Order: sequence, then C-alpha cells, then structure tokens
Amino acid sequence: MTINRPEREASMAKATTGTRGGAAGTVQALRLLGLEMAAMANARQRRRIAAAAPLLAMLFERFLVLDVQGAPWPDRDRLVVSPALRPLARAMTRLLGQGEADAEGGGGVHEMDLAEADAVAGGVRAKEPGVHGPSMFEGLDLPLDQPGHSLAAGVGLALATRLLRERYGAEIFDHATCLVVDDCEVEPGIAQETIAIAPFLRPHRLFVLHLTPEDAQGRQVRRHHCPNHLARFAAAGWHVQQARADDPDSIVAALEQGADQGVASWEERRPVYIAVHYRADVSAPAAEELREELGWGALGPGEVPDAVRDAWRLAGLRGRKARKEWRARLEQLDTADRSTLDRQLERPFPERFRAHMRDLRQKIAEEGGVVDMGLFLFRLLAESHGVLSGLTVLSALPDDELAAADPAPAGEAGDDGTDGDVPPVLPTIPLGLRPAAMAALLTGLSAHGGLRPVGLARRHQLEPMLPMLDEAARARLPLGVLVVDDAPCQTPLHDTLPAGVGGFTPADAVELVECWQVCIQQEPSPGVVLAPEGRRVIVRDRPERLNLCAFGAYELFSGADAARAIVYATGGHLAAAAKAARALEEEGLAVRVVSMPAPHRLRLQDAAHRRRIIGGEERRIIVSQAGERGTWPFPAAIVSFVSPCAEGERLSEDDLAGHIARAVRKVLAGGGDMAGGDEAASQAGNGGADGEEGA
Repeated sequence: MTINRPEREASMAKATTGTRGGAAGTVQALRLLGLEMAAMANARQRRRIAAAAPLLAMLFERFLVLDVQGAPWPDRDRLVVSPALRPLARAMTRLLGQGEADAEGGGGVHEMDLAEADAVAGGVRAKEPGVHGPSMFEGLDLPLDQPGHSLAAGVGLALATRLLRERYGAEIFDHATCLVVDDCEVEPGIAQETIAIAPFLRPHRLFVLHLTPEDAQGRQVRRHHCPNHLARFAAAGWHVQQARADDPDSIVAALEQGADQGVASWEERRPVYIAVHYRADVSAPAAEELREELGWGALGPGEVPDAVRDAWRLAGLRGRKARKEWRARLEQLDTADRSTLDRQLERPFPERFRAHMRDLRQKIAEEGGVVDMGLFLFRLLAESHGVLSGLTVLSALPDDELAAADPAPAGEAGDDGTDGDVPPVLPTIPLGLRPAAMAALLTGLSAHGGLRPVGLARRHQLEPMLPMLDEAARARLPLGVLVVDDAPCQTPLHDTLPAGVGGFTPADAVELVECWQVCIQQEPSPGVVLAPEGRRVIVRDRPERLNLCAFGAYELFSGADAARAIVYATGGHLAAAAKAARALEEEGLAVRVVSMPAPHRLRLQDAAHRRRIIGGEERRIIVSQAGERGTWPFPAAIVSFVSPCAEGERLSEDDLAGHIARAVRKVLAGGGDMAGGDEAASQAGNGGADGEEGA
C-alpha cells in the first residue's frame, strides 16, 4: 500500500439538527408514501411506519454516505430494513426518482409508477449483486422475507466490510452498515444465532436500530419470547444504547456514542445495538387522512410537492463528493492490488483458476487409488484459496473437525499419501454449530460483492439452511455450500433443495473438483455440493481436459458391443455400478454406465447431448432411493430402481454391485417388465436387496 490517508471520521457525518427541506416536509412525505405503498396496513403497521419514517429520513439525509444518482460504488454505506418496513424503502425509491428516464435526452423527467418502484425495491432489476447494479437498493433493501434473515444477512454485509478492509486497507473500505428492524426480525432463532456470534466476527461499523413498541408507562408490549432485548444484546457482547423515535437528538446521541465507544480505532469497537422506543398506544392516521392533514389532497396518489421531492433528491447527491474521493484513492493502490480488487468486484474467474483445477483433476486421475475425501476436501479449498482471490470460507463444523483437517507441515507426508506438495492452511471462520446463521451470513457476504463466500456443513445441518438458500436463489446471489455426506441414506439431495439452488453429488475426488469448479464459477445462484466422506476409490481414472460434470451427466463406462441396458448412478453408488458393468461385460451382457452428478445442468445442455444420456431402446436401471424419482429426466414407469440402502444402512460396494448385476440380468431376461416400473421401483425401494434375491 502507498496510500497515507487519515481514517474516516470517527462518528458518522455530523450535521445540524433538522433535514433539508424541513423535517416536517421530508419526513411526512416518506411517511405518507410508505402508508400508500402499504395499502392495506392495519393500525399496528401504521404506527410502526410512522415511527420508522423519521428514523430512516434522518439516517439517509444526515449519516449515510450514498450517491443514488450514480452507479453504486463499493465503499458506499449500506442500509437494510426488515420486511415489515419495506413499504418505506419503496417510498424512498419513489422520492429519490430511482428509474427515471430522460424522455428527450435532456431536462424532462417523469415519475415511475408504483409497480416499477416495487420491482426496483424487490431486487428484480439487480444484475450483479453488491457492487455494479443499477440501484442503491442492492445495499438498501435486501429482498429477504424469511424472519430474521435480513438482520443476519446485514451482519454478513458488515463482516464483508471487515474482511475487505483487512485486505485492502481503510482507505478503500471503511463504510458503515445500518439495519433498521422490528421485533419480527430480532426474535427468530436465526437472528438469535447471529446476535450471539456477531461480536466475535468483529463486523465493521455495524449499527442495528431496533424499533421497540411501548405503552404510556414505558413498558414493552407484545414481548413473549424475550422481554428484554437490551440485556440480550449486552450479554452477547454488543454495545447497547437507547433512544426515542420522536426525539431525533436522542437518536443522534446514541449513534455517535455507538460510533465512539471511548476507544481509539474501529478494530476495537463492538457492533452497536440501539433500542428505538415508540408509543404503541397512539393512533396513526391512514394515508388518505394524512394527505388531507398535510394539505396535499390536490395531488394524486404517490405525488408530493416539488420542493419536498427536490429536497430528497438533493440529499441523495450528498455522497457524490465522497465517491469521487474514493475513486482518487483507488487510483493510488498498487497495481497488483488494484488488479486483484477489480477481479473480485467484477466477478470474473482468472484463467489460472481454471487451469489449476484442470491440472488438479488430471493429476488425481493419473494417480488413481484411494483418497481420504475428508482431507481432500480441505486440500481442495486451500488450493483454491491460493489462486482465487476473495474466497471466504465459513464453517458450521465442530471445531475439532476443523483442527483435524489442518494439512501437515511442508515436507511431511499427509494421510492421503502426499509428500512435500502440501497446500497452506485454509483460512476459515468457525461459527460453531450454527448452520442457519452461516447460510444467512453467506447471503450478506455475497450481496456485498467483492468476495466469493463458501460454507461448510454436515448433511444433517442442511435442512435449517434451506429457507435462506431459497431466498438467496430468488435474489440470484452466487454462493457455495459444501456438505459432508455423513448420512447417505437420508432423503436424497436433489429433492430437498429449493428451486433455483443447484445440487451436485460427486462420486470421487475427480468429480468433486469438477463439481466444485462449476458451483463456484458458473452457477448464477447458490449451489450445494454433497461431498463424499471416508476413503473413496478414484472411479474416473482417465485424465480429461473437459469438465464432464459441467454437462450434468456423462458416460463413464461402455463396453465394446452395443449396450442393451444403461445403469445410472451418482455419488458413492457410481463405483459399484462400474464394478457391476465390468462383471456383466465378462458374461457377454453389454451395459453402459452413466454418471449424473448434476441433473439440473443436464437440462441446460443441447438436445443431442440429452439424447445420448437418456438413450433410446436400452433398458434403464437407476441406482437411487425410490424417493428421488423426480430427479431423473425420464418417467419412473420405464425404469427399474435399485436402492443403495437396506434397513437404513448403506450397502457395501460389493453387495451393491451384486444387486445391480442381478437387476440388469432380470430386466434383460424379460423378468422385469418396464411397463410395470412402479412396482419394480417400489420393490427395490423396500430395501432393494430383498426384492432382487429371487431373480
């Protein structure tokens, strides 16, 4: 680094009391449009919107550094609101003129309609998350509906700031993250997990402003699960403050105290929690009544006086100078750092990463043998970290498993037989057994931009992560989750994943490298790789220049004669299928073996490739649990299923190979009528082996 610049102001930018255009005008305009956006709001929702409007207006006009008329830049401040307050976010979109177009190439502009404002706030227009999108709402309003997800993802945004700041310095990354939430966002379990872990993650400049309702006596209302959030946050290690929604000076004082905390540097400061109290027993008028009270009845819905609108848009330009200064500091970065940062922000993958993954899988295929998949998984991540800038690994695995996975020092032989060529220790952020919090943090890291987040979990931890992965998929946030397959007879992976989340089931170390590369490099949304566990034989023993798993499915084995049957297998079942095919070939029964590690990618291939995989007149035998029928690209009535499990336990490779061979002989001898495939699948699903013994 060659930059020598004083640290950003210790407290967020101070300003005189009041807002541009007058507090009454700007705040009431936001409140009015927020009520109109929430057309069917009840009395409770109206009171919450009325309390949040002055808070959001003050944050936007006085503290947060944003340039809403220009392209978002990486060091802009971030503002996240909970789903209950999203009408106010849409109202801010309208007041700021987001999406307006120049009708004649100059002067004249027109207001976008409410539907368009809703689309922008909901993230529909977002292209690349975090940095280069067209709207400030990539940082302002994460389109997350799962309770607690917005708060947890907001912590992920601040964690990303800290990680990028440590890599590139305070001159390039020093922005704040403000979260405005209500009880529905703070009380769920995912939020509680994140609250407990956040102080240990040291998120940079994180401020959580919690709207808390109270009665005339100052007692908190509607608190059944956690009656004292101040004590809860303080016990977790947060810096806690209190303020009142109707007293702007108290909010300013709480923010400045939280920004200062009496310590010298931001690295020493804790995340800040501010309980913003508001009266829950005071009536709040509906939108029509408020418009008449303000004297704006002559204006149509969604319209405010020109002076108020102009005041909002002038405030939106306040960050233009800060953005220009940031650009100047960015130009002073070392050439290597600037190039690396540009790659991280633009998200292209360096060619050396592709070449490194290709060389790695070719080397593994040439060596063959048996590989300890647990150690190899961490080796793969460590080698990727060495060539892929911005890779950030979060772990929900037990700490003892992470310690056991540390590679051996250079020059010592590893457990997998390697010697001398040992990758460096993988930098990992341990979260304890908090898979739901990990998934939400991954969402925030991905939404921030500049990082490539990856999570580590075990098979039984995947279920609590699914709601967060579903929302990340709808927001098209790229992230990866590596799941250790320690429960192979549980519900199959592909049928459990939400739509839009890619699932990968590699069989050996070669396929694991390929699936990992596709997941982290080519998926435009979350991907889950079910990494095998234990010692696995290398099934793909022929080096390939192409990434075959990227096609979704490929032919692993084919005899010299025309095949009469096709055996489909994935994951740990592939080795048994290949062994059965070789045994059948010696008997004169020609069989093809097809590996299908990524069915969702097979659907993206051209028709010719799909025809080669699906086949024509050949009989089809699928090695899979009966519950996974929907994964395969052909009707269940034309296939026979062979279950790899019996009585909840996975069959050994030799036993499974024998069952596959008997199933093939049966269908080729005419004993397995494919038209009655449902009966065959049901028979195979009940233990599999019992149904085939009589063949």
